[in-house]
Amino acid sequence: MYTTQRVTLLVENGKRRIMFSGDWLTVSDLSQLTSQPVDEQQADLLHLLHEGRIFSIRLEGVDYFPAYAFDVCDGYQPVAALESVIEILATRKDAWGMAFWFGSSNSYLGGRQPKEVFKTDLGIVLDAASDEVGGILHG
Repeated sequence: MYTTQRVTLLVENGKRRIMFSGDWLTVSDLSQLTSQPVDEQQADLLHLLHEGRIFSIRLEGVDYFPAYAFDVCDGYQPVAALESVIEILATRKDAWGMAFWFGSSNSYLGGRQPKEVFKTDLGIVLDAASDEVGGILHG
């Protein structure tokens, strides 16, 4: 049985693992990559968040956006496939839950991480997301 202190430590270690993955960009980072002024970049990101096309996590007052959510070849526009996955996961997960899910090995995906395959094999990732939020079903 886990104590509250042990659960807190596990969550903090998980957050550190996610943050050190190198998958996260700040508004300023994205502004530099897109050559868009920071205030315009922030407004665009807030609009995308509101539409459910991307998600972000917050740590120590800073918002971080998953680099894998943006298509480098398309001027750092959001990857269209991500919206469908977010729509499913948002029924049961907050932003940190989504970050953990995208960045963790998934048995439904043969041990691959969803962030590695959602751009190329959306169907199976949608199935994995549905499985994740559906929980264990008993017959």
